[in-house]
Amino acid sequence: MASNWASDSAEEMAAEVAAFLADRYGATELVGATEPVGETHARVLAARIRSNALRIAAAQAEQLSLVAELTSVVGAQAVAELAARPPGSGGAPDQELIASAMVGELQVVLGVGARPAGRLLDLAHRLTTVLPDTLDALAEGRLDLVRARTLAEATEGLSTADARLVQDRLLAVAGSSPWDGLSPRSWRDRTARTVTRVDADAAARRRKQEPVKISV
Repeated sequence: MASNWASDSAEEMAAEVAAFLADRYGATELVGATEPVGETHARVLAARIRSNALRIAAAQAEQLSLVAELTSVVGAQAVAELAARPPGSGGAPDQELIASAMVGELQVVLGVGARPAGRLLDLAHRLTTVLPDTLDALAEGRLDLVRARTLAEATEGLSTADARLVQDRLLAVAGSSPWDGLSPRSWRDRTARTVTRVDADAAARRRKQEPVKISV
């Protein structure tokens, strides 16, 4: 009885992985006919893990979009409440109160502390407004959350246009999945170099655009 169950389970796993490979890579063959059974099982498990990684990345992209939408609604409510506040009532600055309301809502919804809630809010806002193509790459499984966050945080000091230029250059060298592209360290280093190069080019453009000062 147990052997039948194991056989059925193995067949289901093989079918699932074959479907995944066909959809993702246009191939259905996992291993050669002479490959050891233990090695075949490891390959099947590895393929299933990668399949799950793609689903996780898609779920994380959706989560970030939902976080951005929720905090936008909460922020709008906070703005309306502040507008109804009597003039000169004092208290914290408006932007601080709005940010606190958004972070507090995430803390309640996810059951996390202020710091992780704030980091999630910052990432969601940046990916949905400044780097939407990075969010799309995460949803498609081309990037994982680590690489998406690296790109988002490394470009924080750049203008939107320059941040997107860095994004475009990095996505051009990203593989079809994290394991097909640059390693996390190589991705981080390449992102840093690209940011430096783009920022230097932008500084040079700004210098050229500055009016010439004539001393009298």
